[in-house]
Amino acid sequence: MAWVPSYAQVFALGFGGSAAALAAAHSGNFPHESDWAAGELLPVLQIATVAFWGITQFGIVVGGFLSRRNDRLVDACREVAAFVDDRCPELPLREVGVRIWVVAGPPWARHLRRGASFLLAGERARTGIRWVKGKGVVGAAWERRLNTIRDLADLRARANSQAAFESLDDSERLGLSWEEFQRTPSYQAVFACPLYSRVSGSGDPPVRGVLAIDLLASGYFAVLEAATEDSGFEGVVGTCEDALTPK
Repeated sequence: MAWVPSYAQVFALGFGGSAAALAAAHSGNFPHESDWAAGELLPVLQIATVAFWGITQFGIVVGGFLSRRNDRLVDACREVAAFVDDRCPELPLREVGVRIWVVAGPPWARHLRRGASFLLAGERARTGIRWVKGKGVVGAAWERRLNTIRDLADLRARANSQAAFESLDDSERLGLSWEEFQRTPSYQAVFACPLYSRVSGSGDPPVRGVLAIDLLASGYFAVLEAATEDSGFEGVVGTCEDALTPK
């Protein structure tokens, strides 16, 4: 496939060429020496061009980092899916979704942002719910810093009305309102696992993301639970944590 430059690279090339041309014109006092006096347009234009060139270079660096990290996360999701497929041969892989959620936002407004995924059946419908600590299975795993799994098919059978749902303990409601719970009708079971920072040397490393495995087919909760309790599962979790580590 032919290489196609990104918009940032095109802009960087344009600003870089303009900055070089203006620098050459400045050194030769072109078109007139007076045009380069303080307060004139050309010096301002030269400074602005160099500044925009620097911004586009920064964008290229950041974009490259995010692209490489996303590639690693995609590979990690595939490894998780392969593990589930190997340990659960009776579970149709098409009914399995694997996603790595990334902790994002400022310290006072942390939330989980969608990261890479493995989805044979196509992208899941967006719920419009902002997943924060304690909300949903992923939020519960993040807040508790523990692997968390819920049989949502069973929960739906027991909470088939707003009154029944609101009578449940908060831990069973997963921090969701009845209206939010109604936005997730397709999920039959969800497993979530906190992913820790491998950069921090402390004994209490921060959570940098959450690995989620969801099932669209009912009747496989116990199968998924057994797979995630398998000793080999720690290896694929390690792969996910390593994928989140800046490189």
